[in-house]
Amino acid sequence: MIYTILVNWKGWRDTIECLRSLEAAEHDGLTIVVSDNASPDESVDQIRAWANDRFHCVDADPNFPSSSCVHRSFRWQRDGEKPPFRLILTENTDNLGFAGGNNVGIRIALADSACRYILLLNNDTEIEPGALRGFERRMSADPTLALCGATLVFHDNERVVQGLGGTYNRFFARTAAIYSNGNLNSLPDEAQVEKKIDYVIGAAIFSRPSFFVRTNGLDEGYFLYYEELDLSRRLQTGERMGWAKDAVVRHKVGGSIGTGVGSRKARGSDLSIYYGHRSMIRYHWTYLRPYLPLLMLSLLRSTLAYLRKRDIRAVRALWLGVFDFFTKPLRFRRAI
Repeated sequence: MIYTILVNWKGWRDTIECLRSLEAAEHDGLTIVVSDNASPDESVDQIRAWANDRFHCVDADPNFPSSSCVHRSFRWQRDGEKPPFRLILTENTDNLGFAGGNNVGIRIALADSACRYILLLNNDTEIEPGALRGFERRMSADPTLALCGATLVFHDNERVVQGLGGTYNRFFARTAAIYSNGNLNSLPDEAQVEKKIDYVIGAAIFSRPSFFVRTNGLDEGYFLYYEELDLSRRLQTGERMGWAKDAVVRHKVGGSIGTGVGSRKARGSDLSIYYGHRSMIRYHWTYLRPYLPLLMLSLLRSTLAYLRKRDIRAVRALWLGVFDFFTKPLRFRRAI
């Protein structure tokens, strides 16, 4: 059984499109958990209505793991068909962020002894029918792989690659996607890509349950961003990251948080700027503290770039993120 976890926050249209792609996927057993982070719109009602039209609603499982973070949960299954297909929707009590929302689903997956793999999937993605098979093929071929990434392509141009994995420049605090803007028809070898991977891009992270048992899920101190870089730092000796060439996932790039819907060069939302820099500071403070002076220089360069554009709101969001990391508790949430 593969457990696929989607976090939804005011994005029910994207989530339903993602669910449609998962419904058409090839698999030997699939359970999807949609973790709704207290969306203030009609997300829960819309997803429930979509599921009720397609699947059979089932009663709550008495062995279903309880959580103080979940207000209500709903369950559906596709009757009379094999392999089994199930859908779970949790209505969370609060906006738990990307890490916290995924952890709700991870706990559900780990409570099921039939769970063989866990896929963390952005709700603004759609998978190709053979993607789950591609993930399984790569992971089963190499037991040293703890995390595995997808072939991410742009949703608006499916032949152009968004990334096959990520690299991180600790001197300039910059991420970069491997083979970005490359041609889907001429992908490099898996071994060649895997030598370069610093982290698996967070839009699609495939893992063994044992990894999340050991790490206790994602670190909820990262409300948004840098969760995947943090995961890469929690590998044990003998574990590594991989790339599944045949796992093709179409990504809308920032559709759930406002980091540039419909444009790869659009300015990020104030929320994304705030949490991006707050999480960046935390990541460096935790793992790359000797590089903090260089990071501060990088932040000053970003500030000057925003000032040249007279974008005072971006400057405010950036430095509030820095200030709040040093002065507020990790679970502090600021409305931007």
